[in-house]
Amino acid sequence: MSTKINSRSPYFLSFTEPSQSLGTFACTGNKFMANPTGFEVNAYGVINEPVLQNGTIVGSSVTTFAENTTSSTISRTITYTIAIPNGYDNSGTITCDLTATQPVKAVATGGANCPTISSAISNITGLNGTQTINLSTKFAAGAVAISNYNVRTIPTNSVISTSISGSTLTITGTATCQTATVYVTAQNATDACEVVDEFTVATTCVKALHCTTDDSTNVAVGYAGASFNSDGTFNGGTASITGIQPSAFVYNFTSHSDSYGAISSGTALAPVIPANTTGSVRNVYIKISWTIPSGFTNSGTLDCTYTIEQASATSLKSFTCDNLTNVRILPNGTVDVPFVTQGGTHISTTLTNPSSSNSNRFDANNTTSNINRTVTFNIRLSAGFTVTIDGVTHTEASTAGSNLAPCTQVIEQPPMPSSFSCGTNNFFITRIGFNNPTDVCNNNTAWTFGVSIAAVSTLSASFVSGHLGASICVGAQRFSGNNLWYGADVVSGTQIGNTGAPFKMVQIDNNGKIIAQTTATCQTNIYTQNAYPSYP
Repeated sequence: MSTKINSRSPYFLSFTEPSQSLGTFACTGNKFMANPTGFEVNAYGVINEPVLQNGTIVGSSVTTFAENTTSSTISRTITYTIAIPNGYDNSGTITCDLTATQPVKAVATGGANCPTISSAISNITGLNGTQTINLSTKFAAGAVAISNYNVRTIPTNSVISTSISGSTLTITGTATCQTATVYVTAQNATDACEVVDEFTVATTCVKALHCTTDDSTNVAVGYAGASFNSDGTFNGGTASITGIQPSAFVYNFTSHSDSYGAISSGTALAPVIPANTTGSVRNVYIKISWTIPSGFTNSGTLDCTYTIEQASATSLKSFTCDNLTNVRILPNGTVDVPFVTQGGTHISTTLTNPSSSNSNRFDANNTTSNINRTVTFNIRLSAGFTVTIDGVTHTEASTAGSNLAPCTQVIEQPPMPSSFSCGTNNFFITRIGFNNPTDVCNNNTAWTFGVSIAAVSTLSASFVSGHLGASICVGAQRFSGNNLWYGADVVSGTQIGNTGAPFKMVQIDNNGKIIAQTTATCQTNIYTQNAYPSYP
C-alpha cells in the first residue's frame, strides 16, 4: 500500500501528544470510561443522580421511586442511557445499570412533622423565557417548618434550566420544542422528612413531532447511531429531541413490510435480541414507539422504523492505513509519530535507507527539491479489527507479538529552508487541540480551557473571521496543528467552554495554516456554532 503525502513547511511545533483511540466506551473501567459515582436513592424515593467521569446522561428508565415504608431496605436499579463522547471506537449511546439500596423510611407517611403538597405544581407548556413559582404556596409545613427546597431536572443535560433561591423556583427555557421533567422536594429541619412534587415543562412549539421530517411544521426525532452487538445487546442511538423516551420496541430480521416480534428480553430502553451466529453482519428492522413529549401539536405515541446493523460473533471491522494521520518527514530528517484514529496502536517505525549515522531518521534534505522517502509504520490492531496487506491478513491476535501490520507510505521530505516568515499579528491559542469544536462542550461545565499560548499570524484581518489561510507560528516556529481545533483569542487568558459564553476556535493543519474557523457557544453541554467557510 503506497500513499504519497506532500509535506511542505520548513519547521514545525506541536503541543499535542500523539493520541491513540480511547478504545470502546463502557460503563466502568479506566479513566476514559463513564465510571458513574454518587448514585443514591433515599427513603422517600428521591434519586441522587450519578456523576460521570466521561459521557453525558441522556435518559433513564426510572425518574423516582416510591417511599420505603417497609421494615427492610429495598434494592433499586435504574438503567441510564449515556451518550458516547468523540474519540472512541463505538458511537451513539450505551446503557448502564446502577443499583442502590433504599433505606427504610424513619418517619411514617403523614407524620406530624412532615411537609405536604398543598397545591400541586401544574405542568408548564409553551415556555419561552423565564417563569417563577412561589413554592411556599405549593407546599405546607407540618408541625416543623420547611427548612429547604431542592430541585432536580431530567434529563440532566436538558436545555431547560431550573434553580431555587429561598422559596422561589425559577425555570428557564428558550430553545423551541424541548421538554423536561422537574422534581421539587420540600424538607423539614428536624427529621429530614420530605415530600416530592413532579411536573413537566415544555418550551413553546407550534410543530408536530415527526420521525424524519424537519421543516416549518415538523420537528424530526432525529434518531441515529444505534446498533446491536453480536450477543444481542443494544447500543442505543441519540435523538435530537431532548428527553424523548421509547415506550415500545419491536423488530424482525426480514423487512419493514413483515410483522414485527417482541424482543427476547430487556426493555424498550435496553432491548435484547438473539445473538448473531450467521457469520456476517445482518440488518435488524426495528420499530420504536416514541412517547411524544407535551408541547407538540400531536400527542400520544409516534411509531418510527429504522434499519440498523447487528455485528456477527465472527465478523471483524476493516482497518485501513488511511487511519494514520500526522504522517510526515521534517526537512532535518525527523519522522513524526503518526496518530492512529481508530482500530490500532502505533508500535514502531521502519525507515528504508535511513541516515547512516542514525537509523531512526533520514538525512537532512540539503537539496533544492523534495525527496521521496519510504516509511513503514508498524501497527498493533485493536480487538475486532482486521487488515490484509500484501496478501497477509492481520488481526488483534496475529499482531499481539512482533508480527505487526505494516503500513508502508511514500512521503515527500521538503528541503531545508534558508529563511521563512512567521508574520507579526499577535493572538493566543489553547495548549491542547480538539478533534471537533463540540469536544469543548463534552466536558463538565466546571472545566474550561485557557487561551494562553502566544502565537503570530501572517494576516492582519479581523479575528477570527478574516484569518482563513493564515500561517501560524509559535515561538518563531511553524505550528503543526494536526488538523485539530484550538480555542483562539486576541486576549491572553480568555476561557473557552463556559456555558452561554461565545468563544472562537480555529482549525490548524500540519503546515501551520488555518483551514477553518468558527464561533461557538456551550449551552449545558449542548453545542451551537456559527461556522465560517472552510479554506479550499
